[in-house]
Amino acid sequence: AWYITGDSAYIDFAKRALRVACNAENWGVPIPGRYHLNSADLTTGELMYVVTFGYDVFFPYLDEALKRECLKALVEKGLRKYLEGHLNHDWWVKCDFNWNSALHGNAGIAAMVIRDAKPELSDYILQLATTGLPYMIKAFYPGGGYIEGVMYQGTAIGHLTDFIVPYQKLTGEDLGLMENEDFHNTLTFWIPMFAPDERAYNFSDCHDTRGYGLSHGFWWAHELDRPEWAWDQER
Repeated sequence: AWYITGDSAYIDFAKRALRVACNAENWGVPIPGRYHLNSADLTTGELMYVVTFGYDVFFPYLDEALKRECLKALVEKGLRKYLEGHLNHDWWVKCDFNWNSALHGNAGIAAMVIRDAKPELSDYILQLATTGLPYMIKAFYPGGGYIEGVMYQGTAIGHLTDFIVPYQKLTGEDLGLMENEDFHNTLTFWIPMFAPDERAYNFSDCHDTRGYGLSHGFWWAHELDRPEWAWDQER
């Protein structure tokens, strides 16, 4: 909203939201053992995304105190929980569905944000993230399709893309996705997952509601010259 309108009220709101996220007490599993987890969960991944995105987008407009607050929260709360998940062998480390990219992908973008301040930690987190993401990438089956319905599939691909875009700029690598026909077929398979009334095919815990979209499909359509993916997202 701030980019479109230039209204400072929106950027002021964003700064307040960043502070709230940084100061949140719960950055992980509130009760050890819940969902058979002991450390990081989806809350960890989403808060890492929120703080990383806000820090990056609004960087020129943040005061030094808030910048330090963001970096501290990412290192001491988000990435700490992520590392604990590896030490505890939490099941998401090697899972092949949306939790994978929500944690590995968002830890990866957090690692890129802290790179100037903590280069060794950044390298280590990126190594873990790029080791973990292929477990999900292998679940993009030949011919398209996916183990989850479009609701969670969109989350999985979205977080994966959020990582790949800056990671490719940083390293020139893309985890093989630019040449991965199974992944490309999965993006194409998204198209027939909706009926003429725009309701989603409701399998694998996916509600048959309208409105599911994958804005990241526009980026892939541009990068791989696949206009049908952009057409599908403009429905």
